[in-house]
Amino acid sequence: MTRLPDVDLSQTFSKRPTLGAGAAAARKAPPVSPPVTVVAKPAEPAKGSSTAAKVGAAKSNSKTASKPPGWQPASTKLSIDQPVATKLRSLVKPGEKSVADIILDAIEATYDELPALVKKPAASESGKFARRQTVPRTPVLVGARFLPSALNDIDELASQLDVKRSTLVEAALRKHLDLPAAH
Repeated sequence: MTRLPDVDLSQTFSKRPTLGAGAAAARKAPPVSPPVTVVAKPAEPAKGSSTAAKVGAAKSNSKTASKPPGWQPASTKLSIDQPVATKLRSLVKPGEKSVADIILDAIEATYDELPALVKKPAASESGKFARRQTVPRTPVLVGARFLPSALNDIDELASQLDVKRSTLVEAALRKHLDLPAAH
């Protein structure tokens, strides 16, 4: 804030008495310090808490929750088998349930079963070389927007289970949506 210099206004307002130089000096306001801006860092989940709890905590309603600066949803594309993607898209309700909400619900609901769900099928011993039986798939890309912390938790879980993110999500969705297993 800029302070205007003291001016003798007795000539302008002739009915007021002159204050003199001493009174003007006594009226001078102390200097004002500039405002300080404080930016709080978002709280991090406690160490040792389960991934399901962290994924659940990340699902807060993004429209009503106050977000710290820089908390933009992270967009990702997942390669999911067509029947699973079709069922997933049919459950989306704009303004109520997003693709990310359904995926997080599926991971939370199947969290304890995920290691068995993503386990690679054993190779068949039909000859000299071990071979896997393959099931025809029609993968499609499905877009989802997660909070960065939720996407990191999904990636960490996929890494722990030694599978890709899309494999983890598809296995959780198949179980949660009562669709047949891929293998």
